[in-house]
Amino acid sequence: LIGVKNNFFDVGGHSLKAMQVVSRISKVFKVKVNLKDFFANPTIEALAHLIRTKEEQLFQDIVPVPKSDYYKVSHAQKRLWILNQFEENQIAYNISGAFRFENLDKQIFEKVLEDIIARHESLRTTFVTVDGEPMQKISDNALDLGIKLEHINLSEQNANEETVQQIAQKEMVTPFDLENGPLVRMKLLNLPDQIS
Repeated sequence: LIGVKNNFFDVGGHSLKAMQVVSRISKVFKVKVNLKDFFANPTIEALAHLIRTKEEQLFQDIVPVPKSDYYKVSHAQKRLWILNQFEENQIAYNISGAFRFENLDKQIFEKVLEDIIARHESLRTTFVTVDGEPMQKISDNALDLGIKLEHINLSEQNANEETVQQIAQKEMVTPFDLENGPLVRMKLLNLPDQIS
């Protein structure tokens, strides 16, 4: 049982869950509690006391912008777009990552990725020029941009760790096309037993 004196982080809570709790507190109790407050008061008892001391504020949901062909870019996006205009095939801002899985159900994994891409517009965004200004263009689905999980079966090849490193290195230095996209790439490598 979890009681009012149990520490949120000792019973399995983490920073992402803490952000959700803080948001829910704002919405339900109409008070502003920030993450620092939450970390300093990680029990229900301490949070209840903190909430009682806070002044009530109006909670505002984030309202989606109306559907449009194009959307304004943020200052950070504009800066990156300008840098890309000066030097095409820019890879300085590529972010890459690799993970190893065991007993992965490829169909479920692919479905999860599709759901994530469908949910988050930023993964379906490209940048185009409209009247000389950069704008965001959001595709309705991943297939419009050619976003898909590429499967590479190395299990029946004479592949080794160096082969995997070469594939990863090539991905890291391959630039993205900001205008045509996609701006996300995924590869699933099926590895031989000796390098799994």
